[in-house]
Amino acid sequence: MTRVWVLPLRYGPERLREVEEVLAQSRDVEQVVDVAHADLVVTSLTQRVRLERELRMAGAAGVTVIRTADFLDMCRGGTFELARARAWLQFAGTRVARTPAVPHEPSEDLTAAPRNAKYACERETPLVAANEKLCGLIERLRLARTLQGDFVGERAYSSTLASLRAYPDVIQSANEVLALQGCGRKVVNLTKEFLATGDISEVREIWSTEEMQTLEMFWNCHGVGAVMARTWYFERGYRHINDAVRDWDTLPRAVQVGVKHYDDFCRKIPRADVEEIAEMVRIAAQELASPDPVDLTICGGYRRGKIDSGDVDVVLTSTNRFGLDTMLDPLLQRLEDTGLVDTVIRSAHERDGSKIQDAGGGMSVALTVILFKGVRRRLDIIVCPPATYAICVLGWSGATTFERDLRRFVSVKKSWQFDSTGIVHQTDKRRVVLDDLLWRPGVSIVELEKSLFGKLGLEYIPPELRNTG
Repeated sequence: MTRVWVLPLRYGPERLREVEEVLAQSRDVEQVVDVAHADLVVTSLTQRVRLERELRMAGAAGVTVIRTADFLDMCRGGTFELARARAWLQFAGTRVARTPAVPHEPSEDLTAAPRNAKYACERETPLVAANEKLCGLIERLRLARTLQGDFVGERAYSSTLASLRAYPDVIQSANEVLALQGCGRKVVNLTKEFLATGDISEVREIWSTEEMQTLEMFWNCHGVGAVMARTWYFERGYRHINDAVRDWDTLPRAVQVGVKHYDDFCRKIPRADVEEIAEMVRIAAQELASPDPVDLTICGGYRRGKIDSGDVDVVLTSTNRFGLDTMLDPLLQRLEDTGLVDTVIRSAHERDGSKIQDAGGGMSVALTVILFKGVRRRLDIIVCPPATYAICVLGWSGATTFERDLRRFVSVKKSWQFDSTGIVHQTDKRRVVLDDLLWRPGVSIVELEKSLFGKLGLEYIPPELRNTG
């Protein structure tokens, strides 16, 4: 019996299934998960230097290397005998203690497909992934890296998670993931364990500790990031959210609000309540702007299809002749008078990145606490000009990795700087003016977004398919 280890770099999904079917049907070969136990390595790599590097990193030693096509021909031709194999390389190698994650070359077949495009903003990513449980475990590892202060690891797992969430097929073999963007050997090993046990031991071990459970409690407090959570735990000795009261006067205002309303903010907001809250904001804005029309879009997780939300994000615009830069404060006052807004955490006008500062760019943002049906909720109100309405909505609608890769894509492909306030040239900071994006009555935000995607060089992806995590 010949023990075979498959190196699936440059495999597309069809080739991978083909190899696995042959391995399953042959009586003369046995697939192993560790190259250290293999007699034969099967690969489609064509560059010897790269192949030898991959084999060294994997810990291979004393193995015969055969090309995939030759291996398949021999297996289909009858009995497989290692001695008769047309070897491409005899690799002596040296055993290594462990197998680190290393860069890999994406499969040519998969790279051409939108589901494994380089940037997350090019891939359709549904709310519920085909491999949802695995994605949930990877997401826990990402959060662990965040709370451990390992931001490189956090970013790596973000890329991994975005690729796995976009993958449309239920993963049958750990080797499938190696061809995906952001998925190296570490992810292969995690997937292998998941397929064998339905769990990932690293996740279980990390989150069983009091340290990580407490850090997550702090992380869930509005205004508290990973650095502050670690400061609370390791430097100030906090072990519960209520311990923050000891240093109340030193806390930023946003954190004070988060601590005060911690339990309420942790309660999810049903979609129906999100819609009702947004309608109250729209009515108040329309009363202020009248007779000029107002348009409002609910963004965030709601727009991506989530059944409930952590907060409410609304973006609104208007042809108000008095200027949108003066609209936010009266709107907040009106919402306070009606009893909806309880606290304004922050209210400011954020300029775009252009050198010319006028009404054509930027946005006004208010972060508020509202009292709705006896529960305090978070409500963010964003007011922007009609010319940048689609840009602002797009910037507030995608999940984190989608938005990160959108900025990267625009930077690389267009040499533009993109964010919710507008788009500017990277070199001289001139504002980029895109035709056909001006909102006007009768034009839907979907129409404007489709036009914007096209001008950015992207195929349109609806908001419910931007759930990269």
